[in-house]
Amino acid sequence: TAAASSEGRKARLTGKTAVVTGGGTGIGEAIVRSLYAEGCDVWAVGRRLEPLQGLVDECPGVHTRSVDVADEAAVKALFAEVGRCDILVNNAGINIVNREFSRLDPADFKKVLDINTVGAFNCIHHCVEGAGGMAAAQDGLIVNVSSIAGMRTYELSGTAYTTSKFAMNALGSAMAAEYRESGIRVTNLCPGEVLTPIMKLRPVQPSAEHLASICQPEDVAECVMLVACLNKRANIPELVIKPTKQFYPA
Repeated sequence: TAAASSEGRKARLTGKTAVVTGGGTGIGEAIVRSLYAEGCDVWAVGRRLEPLQGLVDECPGVHTRSVDVADEAAVKALFAEVGRCDILVNNAGINIVNREFSRLDPADFKKVLDINTVGAFNCIHHCVEGAGGMAAAQDGLIVNVSSIAGMRTYELSGTAYTTSKFAMNALGSAMAAEYRESGIRVTNLCPGEVLTPIMKLRPVQPSAEHLASICQPEDVAECVMLVACLNKRANIPELVIKPTKQFYPA
């Protein structure tokens, strides 16, 4: 388990520091556990502190911070406290129940983009360009946990979520192009359906059979580990993972 002694922990990422947003549940929690198991010094970040605290019992030494990524000042303070960050995983994200454009409240649209897209920008900006950041170090990895809904439009995903994920992918690609000679690698990771708490916000709840057929958070975490453990001479700009048995949009 993740609570294994330091002697039993793997060492592929020993000496690296990682920040994972949305780290308290679902995909983020699985990523925190995987990075910790590989020897990373992990900062698990989320809006609610309670889910994050449960990680500490099994992963001693994981740092937990309550931060709203849409709050630029709070994000700046976070990265000032973290200092050097080698791996940033932008995983914080939300969706809403009333997703159809005809029912979409402008305030909800803004809320989704503020967290999913602006929040990712805030983290990238302060991780890369902050004092002692990736730009100064000429090294680092950014993984944007996006969605296949950011690659192709699906009615089920909704207008706000789809817009936010297309924008997140564009943010990662544009930033990667600008920093391609700096040693900073960027991966847009695009899962299909994954069994996480966000599924509870579906307008129509999926069946048990449906839920049993989709990916688990640990599957996405394995993708992050693949990218994180590559030699830095190599990069995976875009990575898609989707269920094997049958495919549903994210």
